[in-house]
Amino acid sequence: MNLFRNIRGNIERVFHETENQAIACSATPEGRRQGLRNVAVVCLTAALGMTARFYGMNVLPIFEPLGSSLIERRLFWVGSILLTQLLFPILVVKFVMRERLRDYGLNCRLAMSELPMYLGLLVFVLGLVWLCSGLPSFQAKYPLFLPSAGKGFWLQFWLWEVVYLLSFIAVEFFFRGFLIHGLKQRFGFSAVFVAMMPYCQVHFGKPLLETLGSIVAGVALGFFSLKSRSILPGVIVHAGVALGMDLAVLWRKGLLF
Repeated sequence: MNLFRNIRGNIERVFHETENQAIACSATPEGRRQGLRNVAVVCLTAALGMTARFYGMNVLPIFEPLGSSLIERRLFWVGSILLTQLLFPILVVKFVMRERLRDYGLNCRLAMSELPMYLGLLVFVLGLVWLCSGLPSFQAKYPLFLPSAGKGFWLQFWLWEVVYLLSFIAVEFFFRGFLIHGLKQRFGFSAVFVAMMPYCQVHFGKPLLETLGSIVAGVALGFFSLKSRSILPGVIVHAGVALGMDLAVLWRKGLLF
């Protein structure tokens, strides 16, 4: 009971803080202009970035040798994410909006007292990951890169996981940093739900349960970003879930040992 009261208290506190900031921003003509400018710049940047990523991946097959092997395609995929969802919005924040990146969640701010909450969520979700890893749809999708069996299997696997981690830093900055913190002055706490919609959309084509889970994850990780003012909690949970899924599927396929 105390746990639920604490969760509810945290949600209410973050909600009121974010809403009050939005109200204060809209209280003056200058604040309203800045809020509207941020919405326009953030939404246009997000639309252009997601469009560039989608069409960039569609033209991948015409390039050689990029389209010649799975690992090269995966590296191109991660590179496209880093370019469109990390570098592009960083340049916009710094040179168009002229604001600080740490105000958009790109920092290592994390209260140690909150770490058990994030790890507790991760452990809970990993339990769901284990259940889902037994489904054919997940086993057909993950791991995204499976090295050829042999002496270098685990070296290639862990090198890929490190590269894979970079994509989660970019994704968390884009959806839980740039979008949420760029829109909160105008939309308040509702920025979490605005950012959740395109985050769900990028999961189309993945297993249905994962896409539905992205709705819950988008809201939960968005809340954590507002609470901590950092994307770090989202990176921890997101990367932990991805690694857990890869290892769980390998275990079920008899490839872990």
